[in-house]
Amino acid sequence: MTEYIINKEQLHQLLKMLNVLQPDEELMLVNNIDLRDFRKPNVSILVDTIKNKTVFASPPEDLTEKELDMQLVQLMAFEQFLVREFTQIRTQIKSVYSELQSRKEATDLTPDGIPKDVEEHLSEELKNC
Repeated sequence: MTEYIINKEQLHQLLKMLNVLQPDEELMLVNNIDLRDFRKPNVSILVDTIKNKTVFASPPEDLTEKELDMQLVQLMAFEQFLVREFTQIRTQIKSVYSELQSRKEATDLTPDGIPKDVEEHLSEELKNC
């Protein structure tokens, strides 16, 4: 994988030119799991209005109570979005892990479908008879 750094302002301009974002909106989060899932034709994004951007530019102690409430709501929305993305990641990890485990178990079988350790044990028993 390669990481690229993209200028945020240029990204916002591009998304506005494509009519993904309205003139008063900014991209806040992208669901990266949606982005890499070949089965999903769409990607979830979280956007907010530009006027709310100033709230994140100030430390909490400089904000009014109303701005603090707004920031808390935004942060909770971020958390919900990220938890959903994390859940998708966990689901994919479990799926890939299960597939790997089933393949490992399958390799421990003889061509006849008998577990190799059982076949070895039976061979030893037959030799001792």
